[in-house]
Amino acid sequence: MDLVDFRAHKLILSFASPLFRDMFSVGKSSGHMPGQNDGRSAADRVVPMTEETADVVEKLLLLCYPVEPPSWESASQIHPVLAAAIKYQLETISTTLRKELMSPRFLQSEPLRIFAIACHLKLSDEARVAAVHTLRQPMIFEGAIKELQFVSSLSVYRLFEFREASRKAVTVLAVDSDTGSVDLVSKDTTWIWFTCVGTFAGTQCPWSPRFRRKVTPWWFTYLGSASSALSQKPSGSSVTSDSTLLAALNEASACNKCSSEAYSDLARFSKLLAAAVDKKVEEISNTYDFCATW
Repeated sequence: MDLVDFRAHKLILSFASPLFRDMFSVGKSSGHMPGQNDGRSAADRVVPMTEETADVVEKLLLLCYPVEPPSWESASQIHPVLAAAIKYQLETISTTLRKELMSPRFLQSEPLRIFAIACHLKLSDEARVAAVHTLRQPMIFEGAIKELQFVSSLSVYRLFEFREASRKAVTVLAVDSDTGSVDLVSKDTTWIWFTCVGTFAGTQCPWSPRFRRKVTPWWFTYLGSASSALSQKPSGSSVTSDSTLLAALNEASACNKCSSEAYSDLARFSKLLAAAVDKKVEEISNTYDFCATW
């Protein structure tokens, strides 16, 4: 693309890619024309990589050699190099780049971009993991993500469908009702919202339909905050965040007994709830192939 020549060892490239090995063995990659005087020897073989930029080819070659690998500042930089590695059957390099693409520093900060890259390159497992991570962020587009141009409308539709299915499935986990699913505390009656009921005036202690007993008012405050957070970001991290815990803990601080135990119990319960949320999301995600054409 950039009309830049790179010299590399045929042996190294042959080890790295069966495609290159076959090209060199049959001589079909030779771009040397009879009578052409360009400084190449008869043993030279030219591998035309006309669709890749010089920067991409350079990074690809560096990854073939036992030298310091390229550094990546964003998932966008990995995208064209990974695409080239897949195209030229550089399997070991592809595996390395796929792991780099899914590293926490990229996955946590730009999951939608990684989802788009994975869909473009038909990486179903990576697309599924990235889709789950998009749930940790509100679906608000503050700027265009250029990689979305490579994604089909069907993949984007599935992402929105998955988000809605997850939202509906996990918000009920934070509901205290006869039909709700808050049963993570049912086998443990030592939670502070059960044992501290007697310290409140009777009318202040609401009835729990799920547990058939009175509980502290701030228990319902937490569930309300958790349900609201899950409707925006249907991920386990939503129910353990300080912003979700804060209102309930502020209410609990008004009670001498609750104030000393509320944080530890609520933090412990929120982790159990987060695990249940993430398990449900994983079950739903496993029913999706975001890269399928239909």
